[in-house]
This record gives sequence, structure tokens and C-alpha cells, in this order.
Amino acid sequence: MAIPKFKSIKNYLLNSIASGEFPPGAQIPTELELAKKFGVSRMTVNRAVNDLTTQNVLTRTPGKGTFVTGQKSATSPANIGDIKKEVIARGNLYSVKVLEQKTVAADETTALGLGIHTGAKVYYCQLIHYENGLSLVLENRYINPMFVPEFIQQDFTQLTPTGYLLEKHGLSRMEQAIEAVACTKYNAELLEISEGEPCLYITRRTWDKHNIISVSSFIAPGIRYKYFFGRNYSN
Repeated sequence: MAIPKFKSIKNYLLNSIASGEFPPGAQIPTELELAKKFGVSRMTVNRAVNDLTTQNVLTRTPGKGTFVTGQKSATSPANIGDIKKEVIARGNLYSVKVLEQKTVAADETTALGLGIHTGAKVYYCQLIHYENGLSLVLENRYINPMFVPEFIQQDFTQLTPTGYLLEKHGLSRMEQAIEAVACTKYNAELLEISEGEPCLYITRRTWDKHNIISVSSFIAPGIRYKYFFGRNYSN
């Protein structure tokens, strides 16, 4: 019996992924290109691509295309790490988009986190970190300017906020909470994912030797990011 056309397309994509023609993170041909290649309707191609997306073999990114799902980026919650260095260490391309970088009045939640009074001036930045052109983490960070006075002047296209704090202020302590959430419409638009997609929501406070200097939150698409628990010991 002849193999249904949509299964032939699935097999072609799976074989191309297995052979390395389409490596993890690579964009596959468009539905129109696949329809022409196999002489079928886009509906038939869409069925094949949807099946592989459901199986987490492929990942759709609105406005960009469909990509081979790569290994999830991973980091440990026990350590304070620089996301730029983590991406580069995996052999991948890091990029960032700085959405906001300004001085604001601390709301009640931020003030409580930093141990200051509501309405006090704090530094704020919002960034999106990318790995191989795909959004990895949306970062929102508030800084106490009393302890980090030059933070607002930094070029975060060159050095990440965490990288700057690690390099200049020697972060010594961190506390954080991690939970699973459905992505809001606002965050989904920034991350270029679908509204309601599962995400990790991470809230964090960091200290220098003596003071709380930063409170931050991170939204990471669950399909691209994971946390692992572990600790290395040395003599």
C-alpha cells in the first residue's frame, strides 16, 4: 500500500534531521516549499508539521518559521550564572535585545524585595536573551542604586546584568523561587511564542557581601529551557 503523503513528508523531515541535514535549531523549509517539493496541498504539509510539533520534534516560532527542536538550555538553580557565557559554552550564538533601561520609583513589591521604602528611586532594565536567534529568557531586573551606582550606565549589549554584577560586585548569595506558568499575552508577544505556552517563572534576589542589591524575574519558554539540580564538591 502507498504511504500517505503526509507520512512521506514526516519521514523526509525525520530522516533529514537524523542525517544532520537539519541539525538542532535549524529552520526547515516552509510549508509552501514542502508542498511544491511533494506536489501536495499546504494542508497536507501542515498535518505532517503539526504532528512533529506535537511530538516536540519541531518548534514553531510565530513570524520566523519552524525549527528543529534543540536540546533544552540548562542551568543549575544552585549557582549564579551568566546566561551569555552559558550559551557560548554550548557552542551557540548569543544575542540580546535591551527593551528598557531607566530609573523608576519602586513599587511595594520591589521595595519589599530590596529592603527599601516604596517610591524610592531604583534602576530597572528589561532584556530578552536569545540563543541561535530564538528567545530564551525575558529578564526584568531592579537594582538598588545606593550599592550599584554605575549599573544604569552599562552597555548590556556587551555585558549582561548578571555578568556585570558578578564581575564588579562579587555576588555572594542568592535566593530564588521557580514555578510553572502559562505565558501571558504580553510576555508571549515579547518572546515571540504562543499565548498560554508553558514557561518557567523565576524570581530571584541577590546579595553582595552584605546587602541586597538586586531583585529580578525571568520568564523562559519551557520548551527551550530547563533547570537541573546538583552540586559539585571539591577537596
